[in-house]
Amino acid sequence: MIDLKQLRGVTNSETYENGTLKACRIQGYNRIKTPYGDLVPQFTEEFKQFQRRKKFRASIICHCNGELKSIALEEQMDVKTPLGTYPAELVTFYKDGSLNRIFPLNGQIDGYWSEADEGELAEIYSFQLSVGRIVSKLISLRFYPQGILKSLTFWPGAEVILLTPLGDVLCKNGLSLYSDGALKSTEPIKPTLIETLFGRVLAYDPNAIGIHADTGSLMFHQDGTLKAFMTVVNNFEIKDKKGKVTLIGPREIPSYISDDATEIHPVKVIFDQGKVFFDNGETTTFNLDSIKVKIGMSPLSMSGCSDCSSCSSCG
Repeated sequence: MIDLKQLRGVTNSETYENGTLKACRIQGYNRIKTPYGDLVPQFTEEFKQFQRRKKFRASIICHCNGELKSIALEEQMDVKTPLGTYPAELVTFYKDGSLNRIFPLNGQIDGYWSEADEGELAEIYSFQLSVGRIVSKLISLRFYPQGILKSLTFWPGAEVILLTPLGDVLCKNGLSLYSDGALKSTEPIKPTLIETLFGRVLAYDPNAIGIHADTGSLMFHQDGTLKAFMTVVNNFEIKDKKGKVTLIGPREIPSYISDDATEIHPVKVIFDQGKVFFDNGETTTFNLDSIKVKIGMSPLSMSGCSDCSSCSSCG
């Protein structure tokens, strides 16, 4: 538990109603003892932050029970993790004090310090996992409270081949794992032909954001069966036992970036407990044993997927 009175140089502190520390900035050297190493929270004065690449943020953030929630480090330090020791500039924790996530780098991306500049500082790491050997620069590593690897978030632009239950898939953004090490989710880097309960589809989400890899669009149940995927390439003609036909496919929607542009909203398909959910902005649910599904090509696919013209699976 962090005791506010024992910290030196505290400024801009905020407390919970119970009086425990919620967040603060620090302008003095402190060394916080944790099971993962002695950590020095960020203390450089604000005006000097602009002479460095580091973000200016709360040095320490705590949970309401007083346990550390996150600590921004003054300099990159070695942190002991269940997988070994890794350098970090930002570390987060669960409410019980166990390690949540480490960020090897925590630079401020702006007009003076680019993502490419930050990337020059990023190291390449290697892991042997159930999905094969992963070799990549990383944004973060995340753990379950019991110390098992939960997810890896790749550096922007990284491309990694993963051995999935559906075969080798070229992925971006990262991957998440179940507590037994089985693949939970990842993100295909381009339209990727996969086998589903309905037949073959091209799985791909062009709008995937790589902030973290806790949930990718290509998802699996713990036993390895397909749980969910997204597509901007295929549409689905669903016929129920009464002969009613429902057509669901990607939709063209106004762009979030430009008032004069549009983008393709993908269809998300989820298989769970004998049901299938189709979501393209509206969710439609069917019992799997009461429908027949015909897979087709969406007329929006060529405009919605820049990779599609070079994908041999579309031909």
